[in-house]
Amino acid sequence: GKLCELASVGSALHALHRCRPCSFFGRQGGCTKRFACEFCHVPHEERIAARHRPSKAARRAYDKFIKQLESTLKPSADEPRLVDLAQVLASLGQPL
Repeated sequence: GKLCELASVGSALHALHRCRPCSFFGRQGGCTKRFACEFCHVPHEERIAARHRPSKAARRAYDKFIKQLESTLKPSADEPRLVDLAQVLASLGQPL
């Protein structure tokens, strides 16, 4: 029946686009789990790579830069603040 036609157990949801592709299936040596693999063994279209998360060091450097920028832009008591840094960054698509 249908179960025998599946490339792997994880391929069952392929038609519904709810499966996750097996990282080993297309590689040399293939997937050692074969039919028992919980991931899909049916070919997939190229997927857009997930957004790369910057390293911890890069995130710390960014935080340090933002703090320096905030202290530079901080208005004095007698000078009104014309723009809010959070609004400027939000308009650029950069969350704080």
